[in-house]
Amino acid sequence: RDLNNLGSGSLSQQTFKLVALSGEDTFKRIIAGVNYISGSLSSRFEKETTKDVAVGGYGLTLDVAAPQKVFNGESFDAEISFKNNSDIDLDNLKLKVDYPLTFTLTKSTLPPDIGNNIWVIGGLRKGSDMKFKISGNLIGPEDALFDLKATIESVFSGQSYPISSNSAAITIATSPI
Repeated sequence: RDLNNLGSGSLSQQTFKLVALSGEDTFKRIIAGVNYISGSLSSRFEKETTKDVAVGGYGLTLDVAAPQKVFNGESFDAEISFKNNSDIDLDNLKLKVDYPLTFTLTKSTLPPDIGNNIWVIGGLRKGSDMKFKISGNLIGPEDALFDLKATIESVFSGQSYPISSNSAAITIATSPI
């Protein structure tokens, strides 16, 4: 940011909102610097400082619950649930579910907004949660392992970022016959 001319003895305070996009329960280092040119000298001066910031848990938790084993071609349900654990309302949320290539979606308690795998959630107030079920079937060889992955994205400063993701592993069960 350009601070313009501060004048002798004056003070300027700037506030920035930051969102940590990865690194749950870690520390992140922030480096801030300012450079200036003195009015009477032609030299450039710089000042830099660092601060370590603790990043807590995810502001939005996402869970994908599905059976661990399913029979080949048999219909099953998976539940997608998410909760806003942050202390702010979240806006511009979009959920995308990546299905295995051999998965066929048959129904959903909340119809997708784009194609068969994208839900435009919009806003989610702090402390609020939401869940819905999807149903479908999976075809593959016995003991094959597939992932059903869900990701929630949000827009910050005009850019879309993934803010939470999770998956469920599903295995094709051995036929009892």
